[in-house]
Amino acid sequence: MASVGGKKHVKTNDGRRQSPESGRHSPKSLLDTAAHKELQNKILRLESELNERNTHEQHFTTTIEELNLKLKQKSDHEMENEVKEKNFKKEMDKLNAKVTELQSELNERNTHEQNLTTTIKELNLKLKQKSEHEMENGVKEKNFKKEMDKLNAKVTELQSELQTKHFEEKIWYTVFANLTDKLKRLER
Repeated sequence: MASVGGKKHVKTNDGRRQSPESGRHSPKSLLDTAAHKELQNKILRLESELNERNTHEQHFTTTIEELNLKLKQKSDHEMENEVKEKNFKKEMDKLNAKVTELQSELNERNTHEQNLTTTIKELNLKLKQKSEHEMENGVKEKNFKKEMDKLNAKVTELQSELQTKHFEEKIWYTVFANLTDKLKRLER
């Protein structure tokens, strides 16, 4: 061993000098490597989970009519005994009732959305008509501005309500997806 600068060094086979500690992994670098591998494993696991969830989302696009058809196709011969058959029928009735309820609610929401759209168009038409007829003098112009401000506020309110309805509709589609998943689990 040679001493350079107060530190002991070892000559390697190729004649280089090396600190005895340089060939060893420090505990910190081992921890860093372990943490890195753990993160890589976690990333792979999360990617796998994401792929699995994407697969599930594709199945959720099944229509309500397809759900009803699958429920009807669930034949009695899959039931091994009378108890299982009764339980299946109860679950099927519950799901059919829920599907009917959700269809009804979606239809109501669609009608309401159409009404909101019609109201917005009517308000825009009224705004246009007001602008053509009430701008003849200063007094009428002030009244027109007040009315226009009210109508603009109403349009904004209705547009906001329409956006809320779109958001609620997305929530109902998520509920349908969950019902689809539950139905598929029942079928297994």
